[in-house]
Amino acid sequence: MSASKAADLIRGQLSQRALIKLKDDGNIGLYNLANENEHLKKNDTTLYSFESLVDDIVTEFDLAKKSTGTERKPLPTGNEPTDKPNGATGLAAKLAAVTAS
Repeated sequence: MSASKAADLIRGQLSQRALIKLKDDGNIGLYNLANENEHLKKNDTTLYSFESLVDDIVTEFDLAKKSTGTERKPLPTGNEPTDKPNGATGLAAKLAAVTAS
């Protein structure tokens, strides 16, 4: 899913689950849609924060980007042979290629 579609889904879910208000202290407050004076509760003892509600929506809809892992390559030990090109390199190689034609 593209990032813009995921953002639209999250925005829609937020508006269906909570009334969002800016509190006097500048923080975002989440309130119950049925009663705008009641804070939105995650459970009986915990209030939702904006971040925790978004995290729950991301988890519920499986929107988190999953890593496919990384390919591990062994680090060089310094004892490996290096491939050195035979013959001229750089400008000398170009000049040799032009004169050979």
